[in-house]
Amino acid sequence: MSEIHPDQFDAMEELLQDARITSLRWSADSSLAEIDLDCCRADVATGKTLPDITLTFSGVSALGLSFEPYGVKPSELSFPGAQQMLEHLATIEGGRDAYLAHNDPECTADALSAPGLGWIRGDPGAFLPAGDQYVLHIEQAILLETGCQVWVLIAAEKVQICDESGPVSLDDWSAQCAACWGVWKHHWPHKEDPETGVCAGVIPAGEMKIKPSYVPPAEPVFALASNDLPDDLLAVTKNWFEREHSARPDEHSQWQWPYARRVESWWIDGARARANILGISHRMPSDRHPSTNTVMTFHVGLRLRSGSWVVAECPRGSAELDERADGKWMSAWNGGRIGRPSWFARVRYKLRRTFSR
Repeated sequence: MSEIHPDQFDAMEELLQDARITSLRWSADSSLAEIDLDCCRADVATGKTLPDITLTFSGVSALGLSFEPYGVKPSELSFPGAQQMLEHLATIEGGRDAYLAHNDPECTADALSAPGLGWIRGDPGAFLPAGDQYVLHIEQAILLETGCQVWVLIAAEKVQICDESGPVSLDDWSAQCAACWGVWKHHWPHKEDPETGVCAGVIPAGEMKIKPSYVPPAEPVFALASNDLPDDLLAVTKNWFEREHSARPDEHSQWQWPYARRVESWWIDGARARANILGISHRMPSDRHPSTNTVMTFHVGLRLRSGSWVVAECPRGSAELDERADGKWMSAWNGGRIGRPSWFARVRYKLRRTFSR
């Protein structure tokens, strides 16, 4: 197997884009944990899809699982236990943007403070003093019909990469990832609905021709028609929306911009908070489609770190318009036609108040 060195973890971020856990195997006798990941890989010569990548952690002294359902207050959460979560990891749907952190204090703190946390081996007392701490973070997943993010916490001596045919180096994996994107880039135009712009199957985001000089509509970024957010949450949320607009277009993520118009709801529960902000998501034009303005709800998730609130994530979902509350600001919008959420945006995460079955 090919061992990952500490200075190589940054290079893995793009390789794990759209990755999904298919299984996690644990051997207490050998102190070995193996995680299989379905990720974007293709044979460089043939373009044929390659099997799962396996991350093998050896010398494991602590193994934990934690999760945080989107929009559910921690105090209302019923945690099923780490063993049940382990059994159901392979059923994760929609998880994307996996991230493998190595000795990352912020990622570790998020995982340890998640409202659902359990241990297969050890506990925080065994995990925190470890020389090498690994956290695999899966965002925007659906587990047991619950929209959530999932963390796998592992204290181990080393981590290695392989697939069913043998060791895989990071250089080989990178070339295979590029080959996979190349296949989808060729496949995309033949599968896209010309009217909706939606592909018939599940296809990675691919590439779009970015215009670095593109400027989104010069509309107020944060103009709330109604607001009852506490001042500390209001300031942090406002800064997040404005910061999103300060970034220039790039091919990885910055090709749509949020505009806040109304607070739908909010709550604070311990070190977690959420502000659901209705507004508009402006998407820049591509070589095949014009720019769009879509009404959405921005689910701003906040965490209390070192005594201050910070925005930790902001998944977007479809919105329910209130003509009385939203008519005025919609009529004042001069940034182009406002459309309803697309088919993809209407796919909501199924938020439940409990995780138990």
